[in-house]
Amino acid sequence: MAATTQPFRLRPGTWADIPRTAMLYTLAFGNDTLLQILFPEREKHPEEYVASIERLLQMRFWTLGWRFTVAVDENDVPQAFSWWNRGKGNESFWRRWLSPTWWFAPVVRLWLRLRNRLFPFRLKMNNAFAQVVHHESEKFLNTPRRRSAHYLSLLGVRPDLQGTGLGSLLLRDGLRDVDGLRDYYERFGFKDVGTVAVGELAIWDGGYVMFRE
Repeated sequence: MAATTQPFRLRPGTWADIPRTAMLYTLAFGNDTLLQILFPEREKHPEEYVASIERLLQMRFWTLGWRFTVAVDENDVPQAFSWWNRGKGNESFWRRWLSPTWWFAPVVRLWLRLRNRLFPFRLKMNNAFAQVVHHESEKFLNTPRRRSAHYLSLLGVRPDLQGTGLGSLLLRDGLRDVDGLRDYYERFGFKDVGTVAVGELAIWDGGYVMFRE
């Protein structure tokens, strides 16, 4: 693996980072069959494709339990990112009751939903992913430990920087808070216990459910 030569550092992601992160997402996962499933008409409405990802990340940003981290260059521009979910029951007293985010988040999410309804995109999103993952995940979240486990949802690196160690940097940072790809995660102690690539997601070459126990 080539070593990164640029000075990158990690910091918490902000609302202002979301447009850049949405663009990085489409670049990092542009050939992933999951995006073909989620947005089957993305080539018809390319201008709405990145904007749709941006809206999804905006909603996630204001949902309690998510940890958003970016790896930035010397100009403070994100070049890689990660999204972790802390799992059930892992929010501290501060985050749950005293954090301003907790009190403002419901209002912001309501505003985002209203905006999305008033100004919908022509590009429609296939809801199969959320439905299948919710159904299939119940098979694996079958112990208290797993139900409260931290969940690495997204880890993306700008394509020309992949293999330079940025992904490992983000993953190690996330694992410290807790305590490419299938083999990549197994190097850090994750074990494959199943897949959610079933039904409408059967053509997806991802969807592995992996735990670190």
